[in-house]
Amino acid sequence: MSLNVATLEAALPASLTSALTVITSASQVYVGDEQRVTSQTSPQALWQRLGVETEPAGIAEVEMRWTYLLRVEQATGWTAATFQVAAREIVAAYHHSRNPNVTGMRSAEVRSITLQTNPGETGAQALEAVVVFSGVESIAGYVFDPASISGLVAHFDSSLESAGSVASLANLVSGGVPAAVTATGTAQPTATAAQMNGRTALVFDGTTDTLRDADECPIQDDAAWTIFVVASCSTLVSGNYWPLEMSDSGTAAKIGIYFGGSDDTIHLYVCRANGTSQVAAAVTYAINTTYVICARATAANARSIMVNGTESTDTVAVGSTQGTLNRISVGSNEGTQFLPGIIGEILIYSGALSDADRTTVLTHLNSKWRGV
Repeated sequence: MSLNVATLEAALPASLTSALTVITSASQVYVGDEQRVTSQTSPQALWQRLGVETEPAGIAEVEMRWTYLLRVEQATGWTAATFQVAAREIVAAYHHSRNPNVTGMRSAEVRSITLQTNPGETGAQALEAVVVFSGVESIAGYVFDPASISGLVAHFDSSLESAGSVASLANLVSGGVPAAVTATGTAQPTATAAQMNGRTALVFDGTTDTLRDADECPIQDDAAWTIFVVASCSTLVSGNYWPLEMSDSGTAAKIGIYFGGSDDTIHLYVCRANGTSQVAAAVTYAINTTYVICARATAANARSIMVNGTESTDTVAVGSTQGTLNRISVGSNEGTQFLPGIIGEILIYSGALSDADRTTVLTHLNSKWRGV
């Protein structure tokens, strides 16, 4: 028996209610072999869960699978043989009527056909078919917003800059401090197209380029914090090259991230009154390679640095904050140890993000700046 899909679609739901009972319909999103979320999830939550980014007007396609359990009374004239043939087309027609955004109906696979006795009805029997339908559903584009995770206090994104010298890089957090980091004259880095994963980024010359604010800092080190930096360095020559540094103008108190040292790794540097912690990344960096760096600290002397997914930790006791952090430098260590390299984006949160939230941000940054 072969059923005409168009005829079925036109007849829905009457043709189904008279001959068929859809007992269950469960839908899931499959990405690869493991990750799945229900199709009832909002597009925004789905994008965040999957870590996918498109342009605001973009359309994404994700593979969907739905499992249907069909039941039909044998009294309607169906046999196991005809039901086996018809089940695929019934599911396709029924599903299409309920999910108009689904395209590419590649398969409606009949997993099983069974003969069941109706409960409470002597001799009454029905056929049941478990059918799995696969299709591709289009979901409106969604761009992850770092502010959707609470605690964001500073956000600098060089991909928004126009090509040329940059005198001011705005903090995208409304009311955040500082409002911007700035530079004059030869200290201005250059916004250059197609630097990281095809995006515009700031190029620092390693000699004078740096953006700074000498009066305000977004976080203090006597509390938990999380920092994300997307950067590259163009040299392995012995020295320290800082994409980000925050400090106290009157003391040695400091939080920063730098490339270099004697081991050519990426370091998280924390200095307080009672000591200094320098957490080295577990991998040696390569020149002109984009790194997504995450540094995280709790108020209990627990710190870590994660570089492109590899994490290193440190619990050196460095005591209470030696002073009030009141300045921030992008591309240098307070106007010294300049970065010869590129900076894509900086995010600073005032708390220690959970592992799940950290992963969400890292997934976004890796997709945006590394294309992975």
